[in-house]
Amino acid sequence: MPEQPLPRRTLVWRAGLPLAAVWIACIALNLFKAVHIDDAAHLAIAEHIARDPLHPMAAEVFWQDRPAPASELNQPHLFFYLIAGLAALGAGLPAMHLALAAFTGLALLSTYRIVHRVSGDSGSAVTAAALIGLGPALAPSQNLMTDVPLLALFLLALDGLIPRQETAGTDRPSESVLGRTVFTATVIGLACLLKYTSLVLLPVFAWWLWRRQRTQLSALLIPLAMLGLWSAFNLWDYGQIHLLGRPISVSDDAPNAAAAVGLIFGRAALWVITLGALSPFTLGFAKRAGQRLGRRSIGLTAAIALPVITVGGQLLAAYGPEVLRGETIVHSFLRGLFFLNGCLAIGLGIGSWKRLRRRPDGQLLALWISANAVFIVVLSPFVAVRHVLLVLPPLLALYWADPEHRPSLNGRRAALALSMIIGLGVGVADWRIADVYRALPNQLPQAEGRTLYLGHWGFQYYAEAAGWRPYVPGQTQLRAGDRLVHPMQVDAPEVLPGDLSRLSLTRTHEIEASPLDLFRTVTPRLGYYSVWHGLPWTLSLAPLERVEVYEVLPDVSPEPDE
Repeated sequence: MPEQPLPRRTLVWRAGLPLAAVWIACIALNLFKAVHIDDAAHLAIAEHIARDPLHPMAAEVFWQDRPAPASELNQPHLFFYLIAGLAALGAGLPAMHLALAAFTGLALLSTYRIVHRVSGDSGSAVTAAALIGLGPALAPSQNLMTDVPLLALFLLALDGLIPRQETAGTDRPSESVLGRTVFTATVIGLACLLKYTSLVLLPVFAWWLWRRQRTQLSALLIPLAMLGLWSAFNLWDYGQIHLLGRPISVSDDAPNAAAAVGLIFGRAALWVITLGALSPFTLGFAKRAGQRLGRRSIGLTAAIALPVITVGGQLLAAYGPEVLRGETIVHSFLRGLFFLNGCLAIGLGIGSWKRLRRRPDGQLLALWISANAVFIVVLSPFVAVRHVLLVLPPLLALYWADPEHRPSLNGRRAALALSMIIGLGVGVADWRIADVYRALPNQLPQAEGRTLYLGHWGFQYYAEAAGWRPYVPGQTQLRAGDRLVHPMQVDAPEVLPGDLSRLSLTRTHEIEASPLDLFRTVTPRLGYYSVWHGLPWTLSLAPLERVEVYEVLPDVSPEPDE
């Protein structure tokens, strides 16, 4: 039975203070974090917008193998305008992180409200918000990227669609319902201008309006009008519609239908692996899983599948493609563990949906989760933690909406403890790997000539701040005596063969790991920010980074014949 509404003062003590503590922990893990991954590109675009706000697509960003206009990137610009506004107010990096923490707080509060509404239990709602905030998905994802603002808007929209008890089942919407519908439509429109992933919300919103509020179908025009205005601005800005220029990943990456199907299945497996890596909270629902699936079945499946996947990974590491060589047994084991846990998380969700499929909130949560998963697997160029993060709060809400199989108090504590251990480990390790590139320019001796750098992400930001110049293939003219610095774990363009022949390795600088770096988010195999042959996180005490420093030799190419 749902609990009786708590007095306001009691609610503050039981819900407000724990949520505030989780929020403060998230802020602490991000406040003084270095510029990391895509932050550098976002700051470059925001800097251009601050100078020329009416032509944002003209911002030049060096993020592939050449400087290119921002119109070639796969994001709208609402977030960049926000960053530009903060910079115009004089905000430095910590101040920006603090300002963007408002979205973290909104995501936590919305998670609480959604779970509270579907479960009727404020304790369950607090636990769910803590599992999200203290787990391995949210805190490291904050950065100066769209991930957490997008999550906050997604959850705010979902909160607006979850039926209220006082209006559920009514045929004629009240004035308050009309206001919520308009508000939700506006939030969805803003989310679409934050990241095109939000386009998936349009069919979900249309379905909800058709099923629940047919008289308000016109509310769908609000996000469509916002996208239309953005597109009209694009035409005025640079003569094209940015949204229509975005590639469909499967169509571009696969040469034929069979390859496209294989690519989709591969990404689906990566999505499941990522879900499993981010869902230590399944521990709290172990009893439910045992009751529904059978403890012996689960144990037998794990006993067979884990060794098979681990051995398979090691065989690929020894005899497979070059890109898979050298994988550790820990990495192979974790891949199997994450995949099985991801299957368990999906199985628990399907079980809850079967029990709740006649409830409007159960239908909405199931559609929300599945639509987001399909969108990422089919249309996104890769799978990353930030993509799967969007489904974690509604997945927990779906679990807790099932009244008969909620976790016990001990189950909640175990799930929360495991999530905190992994979340804190991942958050600290990601903070430290970002700091490696902030400290790197000061760790290398000064050079007499030019220092060139090879690589993007946060390293690019700090290399530029140190006065280093980027190596741009086909544009940079190497001079004898130049120094080229290349961290091996950052994304970087290829050095042209003619330039490569003039490089002489003079120094290798390794940054050793400490026990604080055990939970690794960035490895030579990629990871947290792009899951491919890597994992969202892994366990390793290998060196954090290996930086190769080259000297440019004189050009000894023969003179052309007269």
